[in-house]
Amino acid sequence: MVNLFIPYTPFHLLLSFAIALSMPGELHYMILGESSPGNLKVFRLLQEIYASAGITAYEMEGTFRKSNLKKFLIKQRNISRVDTLFKELPAIDHFFYFCDCHVVTTYSAFLARKRNPGIKFFFVEDGVGSYLSSHRTSKKGVEKIADRLFFGKWHTDTVVPGSFMDSTGAWALFPDFLPSFFDEKKKFAVSREKLLSEFDRGLFSLRSGSLPDTARSLVAVDFEHYTETDAYLNAVSSYIRRAEALGGNSVLKLHPSDRRQHVFYGADGIFTLPSHLPVELFYLFYGDSLRFVIGGLTTALLTAKWLIPEAEVVSIIPQSIVQSVNYAREIFDVFSACGIEVCTL
Repeated sequence: MVNLFIPYTPFHLLLSFAIALSMPGELHYMILGESSPGNLKVFRLLQEIYASAGITAYEMEGTFRKSNLKKFLIKQRNISRVDTLFKELPAIDHFFYFCDCHVVTTYSAFLARKRNPGIKFFFVEDGVGSYLSSHRTSKKGVEKIADRLFFGKWHTDTVVPGSFMDSTGAWALFPDFLPSFFDEKKKFAVSREKLLSEFDRGLFSLRSGSLPDTARSLVAVDFEHYTETDAYLNAVSSYIRRAEALGGNSVLKLHPSDRRQHVFYGADGIFTLPSHLPVELFYLFYGDSLRFVIGGLTTALLTAKWLIPEAEVVSIIPQSIVQSVNYAREIFDVFSACGIEVCTL
């Protein structure tokens, strides 16, 4: 089988490697839909750690932090790049996508099906939003018209995740909890086994800088104002004290875009992890010692429960957020189903 993955984020990259590792002996190709500096760093690190996946990757020109005009010009160049690539690639049997509204995905899918009419398309979850029945990916009407005018009839815009190219199935960390509109699709669980067994702690430590050898608790701080309130800090501190009682230290993981000097930053017994790396790599690094993972309404908690099922994973959220965010209750239901504890302040 010949497989093609089109990831756009570090999370997508991790799942692509996990799926590829679970399919030894097959040919794996990847088109990096967003080649931002951060994505490239993560990709190269994963490629080094999980060389056995045998993924051959191709970079697209990145649109990160570019103006709308520059993004449009870059997309045009990327379309030409995809054209060239598909003249070199073998016929694709399985097409794994995360974001079906990006032109790199839609044009690649168009060319792949043109080359092999029997190709199968698979949606791969895009994080916690993929588990919400209210989750939709549709663009605004003006954007749809502009895309069709500038990119051609091959550019489609789906409303329901997983409906792109009449997808055969969906891959997810917790496929049993996907919304009902996936019930007519085949569901596949992304395996964590190879990610765990082939993770090289020594290599990761060498590439990520000086890290504590162990950690009892990991605080994945949301990039939100409530994480600096007394109620939130007190709740998190209680888990840090529990970690200390077990004879271990705690580590703090900020969002890559978070430039705040958080109150826990530099506190005694708390080590701040490199923010540019995805938190999942630290779950893999500290998996044997972590007992608590604390976060908010984020995908980081789903991946914690996936990679470290024995850990106590807790979502701490103010009641005001629950009342103001329409989908908060639905996320709580998903978390509870996955074994994640929910604590409202």
